[in-house]
Amino acid sequence: MAPALEAARAAGTVAAGYIDARAGSRALATSGGLFGFHPSTGVASTLTARTPDGGSSGWAGDEANDWDRIESDRIAADAVRKCNAWREPTALEPGVYETVLEPTAVGMLMLRMRTAFSARTADEGRSAFSRPGGGTLVGEQLFDSRVTIRSDPAAPNAETSPFSGDGLPTRADTWVENGVLRGLFSSRFWADRQGVQPKPAAANVIMSGGDASVEDMIRSIRRGVLITRFWYIRPLNPRTLSYTGITRDGTFLIENGRVARPVNNFRFNQSLVELLEGVEMLGTPTRVARNVTDVDDVLTAAAARAGEPYDELAVVQEFQFDRDMTALSVARPAQSPHARGHVPAVVRLAAALLDAGAAYEHEGHVYFDGSAVPGRAGLDEETALRLSREYGDQDSVPGRRSPFDVAVWRPSHEDQPAWPSPWGWGRPGWHAECAAMAAASLGHSIDVLVGGVDLAFPHHAYQAAMVEAATGVAPFARATLHVGEVRLGGEKMAKSTGNLVLVSDLLERFPGPVVRLGLLHRPVGEPWECEDAVFAEAGRLLDRLHEAAGPPSGRTEDPQGRGSVLSALLADLDVPAAVEVALATGGDAVGYLLDVLRLRERAS
Repeated sequence: MAPALEAARAAGTVAAGYIDARAGSRALATSGGLFGFHPSTGVASTLTARTPDGGSSGWAGDEANDWDRIESDRIAADAVRKCNAWREPTALEPGVYETVLEPTAVGMLMLRMRTAFSARTADEGRSAFSRPGGGTLVGEQLFDSRVTIRSDPAAPNAETSPFSGDGLPTRADTWVENGVLRGLFSSRFWADRQGVQPKPAAANVIMSGGDASVEDMIRSIRRGVLITRFWYIRPLNPRTLSYTGITRDGTFLIENGRVARPVNNFRFNQSLVELLEGVEMLGTPTRVARNVTDVDDVLTAAAARAGEPYDELAVVQEFQFDRDMTALSVARPAQSPHARGHVPAVVRLAAALLDAGAAYEHEGHVYFDGSAVPGRAGLDEETALRLSREYGDQDSVPGRRSPFDVAVWRPSHEDQPAWPSPWGWGRPGWHAECAAMAAASLGHSIDVLVGGVDLAFPHHAYQAAMVEAATGVAPFARATLHVGEVRLGGEKMAKSTGNLVLVSDLLERFPGPVVRLGLLHRPVGEPWECEDAVFAEAGRLLDRLHEAAGPPSGRTEDPQGRGSVLSALLADLDVPAAVEVALATGGDAVGYLLDVLRLRERAS
């Protein structure tokens, strides 16, 4: 929590946080021989940031079963961002509004569905799922066809007890499928009364998504509201599943597809049945995680030179990074795991690799057997050694069996960060911490592994090899995307050498959309030289695009033009081809490209 509070303070806000940690067990036994026992843990962390004058506030939070999954730094960044965006809110006139709900707000409403799927209340005519005249609405289409609601006690990041309060085993179940009500739960008592099999209530609520982002939803609305979260939600009418409550910590008016201004919190009255009937767009279930390697020898050395603790320097640097990404309209990832929060996960990874015979110990080190990794990457030994040398994989590695073995765990000196482990006090290796963070956040196999081309080997190759060896699941990444090398003066940009151009420096000379287009307008894997001429040309191109698009009010939707632009982007993210298609088509196709690439502002 301390780094989160420091990050909020550095942003000029006042912050207060709350941490809840729970550990316990649940036991159930009867004289008939029924027995159940379930140990569990739970953690929650929230942070509220406000301006010193108290005129604006922002909230963010997270909860999980394991502290490794709580992202304190992301929580701080979200709370500060919302606080700064919600300054000087104004009143919103009462009425009915199209609404965009952020994930937290959706979750707070959908949790009310757990108890709504009750067979007893439906049978007794007291439920939204009661059929007029008797019976239930099971099998009827009640909601939008894109709505599917299920439960699974073993769902990753949502694990719950494997049995209910009356001793029924909880299993994966579907309650609503494509808008159709598929089932209701029955307690032992009610099942006996009705002569049916008992069925436990939903252990959790998992709602399938669509293919839209929050930004897509905002762009689709002429006038509406964006809601971050709710507070004091209370039931009104169980027959319509109606609730009332108030908005909190970030409520905004949307006009003409953009967030126009913050508005005061207000009370709402809403039927969940009508809410799920009237769905226009659903967010994509795609999860993106961006590893934050805040345990890093380069970082430690930089902190020592600056005379600062390494973790405080990491928090400040991450805050500046997030600020720059916001200026470039880069969407925030769903998860930003931090190495400092995943040290126990690295210890577990090292233990699993040792158990699998894929690693060995030497004087406080745990080395991963990487002898086969260069071959897997299609590299000869000379090339692999050169690349691994560039990333320090050949430095301070006593007792290795192969020059391609890398440290999963290594001892720390007095001036280096250290944590306890079965092999003594030490710290994670770079490849290992990223492997552990990715597996903890997204599971043992992911769809796409993304990074610069310089990360292909050794970093991504070792990351995948470690996870596959520890879990037995292959491939770790079903696809990879490696972005072309950025150069300055003919040499690769690198923080280790100081050969850098900072985004913040570029933003002093060029608007964010111009920098963004300059970064995107090339084949994705092509190396390029970072110089002002690139961004000056991008500015001229952006002006051409806005002129070709014309004013939004004068555009007629062109599905064929949009499809051509999208096809070009889906062909290896070919932005230059998509730009040419859009310019040749004009109008709506260009507007669509500007929206997809998040290039909404003109260069001049």
